[in-house]
Amino acid sequence: MKIHSFVLGFLPWIVIIPFPSDKMGWGALLGFFVAVVQLGLNHRRGAPMDAMILDLGSAAFLLALSGLGFLAPHSGLIKANDVLSFTWLALIAFGSMAAGRPFTMGIARRQVPQNTWDSSDFRSTHMVITRIWGIAFAGLAIALGIVRIADLAIAAGLPVRLIGLSIPFLLTIREVKAIRARTTTTA
Repeated sequence: MKIHSFVLGFLPWIVIIPFPSDKMGWGALLGFFVAVVQLGLNHRRGAPMDAMILDLGSAAFLLALSGLGFLAPHSGLIKANDVLSFTWLALIAFGSMAAGRPFTMGIARRQVPQNTWDSSDFRSTHMVITRIWGIAFAGLAIALGIVRIADLAIAAGLPVRLIGLSIPFLLTIREVKAIRARTTTTA
């Protein structure tokens, strides 16, 4: 996994960060637009639907958040959009696992040879990687909820996000290296 593909995958969520809660309608609309552009580009490149689970989920959530941001900009839900966002991402991760289509597997299919897609090792690795991301997203939602309740959102919110996203990113890299090593050894 390359850092730029990681950042691009979360770009719809990144662009909303600078928007204050009373302007979240605009921030979420921008995030929705970015997600739709990514969906269009991925579709044009021939990406299968399972490679766009995160993009589809992002677009749906950000459209709903945008509507809420314009209709009720001072709502408690808007003020807790970071908690809601990571809760939604956790639901995408765990929901894709429950459906037997872990969201990371579709993304990985764009980067590995087709003859590896049906292997049990490939599938089980992506169940692990998606579980890691799901736990990280859920943990971030809880941690940011605590930060919000303690009224530390400005001081602690960014480091919590950075640490909370760095850990699954690094674990993903480790898992990918491990599967490559196993594949190289058995080949």
